[in-house]
Amino acid sequence: MKSLIFNDMYIDGSIERSENASATIQWKIKDEKALALIILSVSKNELSHIRRMMSSKEAWEELIQVHSSQDPIKKAILLYRQLYKVKDK
Repeated sequence: MKSLIFNDMYIDGSIERSENASATIQWKIKDEKALALIILSVSKNELSHIRRMMSSKEAWEELIQVHSSQDPIKKAILLYRQLYKVKDK
């Protein structure tokens, strides 16, 4: 699984929450920044999949699941959407 690294944040949710109260606050701030970065980096179609996610890890895993679908119908839909985007440009 690839991850996006921005400053000192791993945008795949691989940094676990700490038991220490102050470390938990810092973790939450970084996780919210990571989630915001993911949200700002995806297309409208992808955003519909991660809109309700509460952590960067949840959002990242959902995007992986969406893009690595083995279902032929989902693959065809994704390809159709990509083709439609190219035609609009």
